[in-house]
Amino acid sequence: MPATSTAPAVAAPDRLHRWGYHPAQSAQLGQGYTATLWTARAPSTSDEALDMNTLTPIVELTRDGRAVQWWTPPAGVRAISWLGDLTCLATGAEANCVLTGGTGAHSGYVVGTTLRDGRLTSGSHAWVVSDSADDVAADLNRDGYLDAALVDSDYDPNYATGHQFWMTLRYTGDVFIRTGCVARPSHGPAPRAFVHGACPIP
Repeated sequence: MPATSTAPAVAAPDRLHRWGYHPAQSAQLGQGYTATLWTARAPSTSDEALDMNTLTPIVELTRDGRAVQWWTPPAGVRAISWLGDLTCLATGAEANCVLTGGTGAHSGYVVGTTLRDGRLTSGSHAWVVSDSADDVAADLNRDGYLDAALVDSDYDPNYATGHQFWMTLRYTGDVFIRTGCVARPSHGPAPRAFVHGACPIP
C-alpha cells in the first residue's frame, strides 16, 4: 500500500476555472483513491477562437480527499471535454480506468490508464481512435482490466452507406490489442466478449 503523504494538494489546472469545468463522474479505486472526471461546457459561438485540445477531459485523482494528480489524455488524442465518459474497475490486481468519448459525428476514442504507484499512468499505445462515439469500455475477459469495443466502418463506398462493424480490443501491458471484428446489426449492442472475425480494414 502506498505510504500516506502529507504533501500539499496538487493545484488544479487554470482551465478548470476559465472554461467552467465541473465534476461529472467519480469512481472509487480503492486504498482511499478516487478518480473524478471533470468536463467543460461546450463553447458558444461568442467564445474566442480556441484550440479544441485546450478543452480535453481532465481526471482528478484524489487520495483521502486530497488531489494528488490531474491526468489528461496523452498527446495525439483529440478528446473533446463535454463528450467524455469515464469507466473504472478496481476488482483486479490494479485499479484501472478507460476514458471514452466522441470528437465529431464520425469520430471517437478510448484511452486506458492504470493506477500505479499512486498515479494514473498511460502507455504510448494505450489509446485507439474509431469512426463513432459509440465506443464501450468493459472487462471482456474478466481479468480485472477494462477492454474496449469500438464501432468502425469499411467506407465501402463511403461512411453513410458503408458497413459498420464492432472491433474488440484487449487491454494488456498498457496496450490495446485488436482481437477481431464482427458485423454490427443496425445499432446493435456491443459484444460482451472478444470477437475474432476478420476485420474489413487493415
